Amino acid sequence: RLIDQPVESYGDAAESAFETTRQWIARGDLPPALFATTSHAAIGAIRALHDAGLRVGHDIALAANDVHSLARYFISTLTVLVSPSEDPFIRVALEWIAAGGARDQWPGPLLMQAAEVQLFIGESTRPDVAREPASSPKSAETSI
Repeated sequence: RLIDQPVESYGDAAESAFETTRQWIARGDLPPALFATTSHAAIGAIRALHDAGLRVGHDIALAANDVHSLARYFISTLTVLVSPSEDPFIRVALEWIAAGGARDQWPGPLLMQAAEVQLFIGESTRPDVAREPASSPKSAETSI
């Protein structure tokens, strides 16, 4: 099931995820797996799960879209879609602006996105995944 409870504008994603997860636990309505839209939302969910005595990766699976490359530092390591660098996309736009480009003369697609996204499989979905040091190469990543 998909539950869409967006954070208010300028709201705290960690706090919102914490409260939402606490409410699900209190109602006995916690799904077997969660996908957090950001690492900050994952932090809030993890705290609520921990406070309820639940172990991420054992009692419940948790994955997220990682916008801050924090996945390797969580306990348990967090399964994430690793966000690519925005630099190439920003560079194209800034070069166009610097060349005097007009809004109606944008030469490229209006949607620019990475061709490949990496999946880091952490302990939060697979407790049997061996923990790698945070500074090691991303050998547990898969392209999707």
